[in-house]
Amino acid sequence: MAAHAGGALAGDAPPRDTAPSCSTAVASRRIQWVNTPVLIEAMERHRQGLLPRSMQLWLQQLLELPPGNPPPELPGGPRH
Repeated sequence: MAAHAGGALAGDAPPRDTAPSCSTAVASRRIQWVNTPVLIEAMERHRQGLLPRSMQLWLQQLLELPPGNPPPELPGGPRH
């Protein structure tokens, strides 16, 4: 087969972009780094009903919990 102006062989399918666009990938999920002691403290306060509403929503989103469900119990029971 002969190559044409673009350098591809004649009869080849044109290249297509199969990677997701950055804006779509970033918009659907952002990576968050969370300090473990901060997360554990937030989970414990949520379980005790002492977490502000904004932090409750953050924790539910971070742990992918349905609204109103408490975070799972930590091994070893609650911290004091």
